[in-house]
Formats: sequence, structure tokens, C-alpha cells
Amino acid sequence: MALAVAGLVVPLVVVAARALRRPAPPPPGARFLDPEGLAVGPDGRLYVADEKGRALYVLTPDGATEARLDAHPDLPGGLVSTGGSLVATAPGRVLAVRNHDLVELDLLARPPRVLALHGGEGTPLGPFHGLEDVTIGDDGLIYTAEEDIRAVRAFRRDGATLVEVRRLPMPEEPESVHVRGGRLYVCFPKAHRVSCYDLASGALLWDTPSSGPGRLRVPDDVLVGPDGLVYVSDQRNDRIVVLDAAGSFVRALGKSGSGPGELRRPEDIAFGPDGALWVADSLNYRLQALDPVTGAARRVVR
Repeated sequence: MALAVAGLVVPLVVVAARALRRPAPPPPGARFLDPEGLAVGPDGRLYVADEKGRALYVLTPDGATEARLDAHPDLPGGLVSTGGSLVATAPGRVLAVRNHDLVELDLLARPPRVLALHGGEGTPLGPFHGLEDVTIGDDGLIYTAEEDIRAVRAFRRDGATLVEVRRLPMPEEPESVHVRGGRLYVCFPKAHRVSCYDLASGALLWDTPSSGPGRLRVPDDVLVGPDGLVYVSDQRNDRIVVLDAAGSFVRALGKSGSGPGELRRPEDIAFGPDGALWVADSLNYRLQALDPVTGAARRVVR
């Protein structure tokens, strides 16, 4: 059976498949409109950046909203977030991606305080270039993934400012970066792979496979878990892929759907102090804490 559209004959099965890919609208009164950025503090607090809501949240470990910030008068345009990456630096404090700069905020101060603004036009650091991710490595340096210059940059703190100490050219546009144990892990969503580099030399150690069960489709975030395994949010496959230290496939967590333990376009991931793997389950408009071995949902936060 086919359907005529503007003089074209389109099989109904194609139309149906496309309809299934369209995201359902958020339910009335939804707290999150598009949760993308996610971090978990050592105390179990959840920090969320919502892209469509342009808001930052602090949640208690049980998921209650402790603070929400939509705008701040001390920031250009008032914008506090574009929904991108963020990292918790202390209880209630985050370092978050805006457009072409990074902002440090104390979200639990009354009123919330801007602690620092790093980068941007007219500053000594200058603007970031297609800033996609920020993280703090286990070496204490701040790392950014910048797609417009195809680079990962490393910064050290000098008082209230950041100083670039290293620039690592990338073969593709990087989306996210993670540094642990002398290794640099980078997501390349347009190339559908994650690469692992030796941090000191920059030598490529491994790439994820282009076929088989470990094949990725638009990977969004990568991190090393407390078990030493590598976890990747595999966005278009609606799952979390788990790899060993050599990049070989170990298992997958989740599948497409909206039930407990199911995912729709997972984005940022983070481990909580209890060992649960938190996922920004963006097209389900929620956060999920998954068991990192079985993939079972330990907690759902809407």
C-alpha cells in the first residue's frame, strides 16, 4: 500500500516509521522539557541542564527540586544554560556550558551567585569555538571539547581565571571528553565512534568497532565507571554501551521505549555515589538511575 504526497508515491510503511521516530510532546506539567546536561555530586545531588527550558536544576538525591535557575542579571543576555554539559565543582556549585563561554554558579546561594565567567568576546581567554562539553579530569585540569576547531583543550586554574595548558587536535568534531588514568576518551557522533588516546603522547589506543554489537550510532557521552569499564550513551540506538579497557564490547543497557529501564535518545551519563548509573533520558523527559550490570531501573525522576 502507498500514499500519494505532492505527486510522490510514498510507501505507508515509510510514513509509519517516520511517525514513530517523532518525539512525543512532554506531558502537561513536565518538569523537564529536554534534559541533556547531567552531573552527580559526591553527596548524591543531581545537577541538570534543560535545553528547551534553558534552565539549570539542583535536585536532592531523591529527586526533589532544591533549586532552579532560568536567568541571571549578571550574565550576558541573562542566559544561564543552553542545555549543554555541566560539572559539579562543590555542593550546589557547577561549571556549565553556555554559548561560547563557561559560567561558574553557586545555585544554592540566596540569591544564586555568578562566581566566574570564562571566555567570550573581549576577554583574555577569548571565545570558545563550538563548545560542546566541559569536564574535570582526574589530573585536576579542566577539559573542553570544541567542534569548530576540532580540538580538546586543557586548562588550569590561575585564581579566578583559566589558562590554556594544552590543545589536542582531533580528527573529527568532538562532542564529549573524559579523562581518567592517563587516557583521553572522546565521542565523535558524526563518525559514530568513541576513540581512546594516550593522554601524554596523544597516540590513538583504540576506536570502537564499525560493525557488530558494539557499533555506535551518534554517541553522545563517555565515562569510565568505578568498575574500570567504559560507558557510552549510544543515542540513536537508545542504549548505554559498556566496553572494556581495550574498547571491546561487554554488554548493552536499555532498549528503545518509555518503560522503566528503557531509553529514548540518552544523552549525558554520570555515576552516583551509590554506584547507580544516571542517564539523561531526554526524549522521555526524565532522568533514570540504572543498575550498571543489569540495566534495571533503580529510580526514575521526572
